[in-house]
Amino acid sequence: MKRGRPFEPGNKLGRGRPPGSRNKRTLLGQALLEEFGEAVIRRALSLALQGDSPMIRALLPYLLTRPTDPPPKTGPLASQKSGKVRHLVTWEEFLAIGRERREAVTVP
Repeated sequence: MKRGRPFEPGNKLGRGRPPGSRNKRTLLGQALLEEFGEAVIRRALSLALQGDSPMIRALLPYLLTRPTDPPPKTGPLASQKSGKVRHLVTWEEFLAIGRERREAVTVP
């Protein structure tokens, strides 16, 4: 017998669970869900609508999903006053504009 291999090749008793077979608990859970699933969901929704906060917290992630679409990309923005197109600036340009405006303000 090789180390780390408890069964000889060809041993039909040592193959383990066949691929694709389900656990007994999984089968029992599926049977219960098929039989009582609709009633359980109706009861959960009824409790949530009555204000049961733990039930609301349990159901909320299934109702509010994360957005899958990326946010829309915005291009140049039109100025409301002049009608000219404003171009998007980098962070460094934004900081430089702020410095220029602060320097232009005179304190009386």
